[in-house]
Amino acid sequence: ASPGEDFAMGAAAGALAAAATTPLDVIKSNMMVTAAERPSMLAAASAVYRNGGAPAFFRGVGARALSNGINSAVFFAFF
Repeated sequence: ASPGEDFAMGAAAGALAAAATTPLDVIKSNMMVTAAERPSMLAAASAVYRNGGAPAFFRGVGARALSNGINSAVFFAFF
């Protein structure tokens, strides 16, 4: 494959992986913010849903996909 193809495939793979795992990252972030309460994963997920419904699980997906996409593209193209 050419370097351009490697870059494109790395970007696509990184962005897709980031988008797919964003809900778990949102739950993890919620758990970190409320660490003093020691929430379970289920309690943190319930809190996210209560505060914003299903779309809240994808809050920040664009920035996360862009960042991971660029990182993966560079990795695939140069390593």
